[in-house]
Amino acid sequence: MQEKIAEEMVSLAQNLKQNATLAGHIVKKDTETVQKTITNADQNYSKLQTEQSRLEQHLRRSCSCWIWIMLGVVCIVFLNMVVFMRLFPKKS
Repeated sequence: MQEKIAEEMVSLAQNLKQNATLAGHIVKKDTETVQKTITNADQNYSKLQTEQSRLEQHLRRSCSCWIWIMLGVVCIVFLNMVVFMRLFPKKS
């Protein structure tokens, strides 16, 4: 009876050891996966920062371009109005 209990305890201890070893391997693989994911996330973040700065520069240039275009349109309209007023003076 005691031998049977001892054998069962040895079997349970071996199963526990195998389960602990398997759990250790699984945790190790998961840790490696997390590290790879963190590395990829850091690379993606740095690329995102680069693209964001490029986009900001592009937006600044675009806005500046539109301001110059609108300023030109306003000047042309003003000059046309002056010419119109000279061609057709106010009747008194």
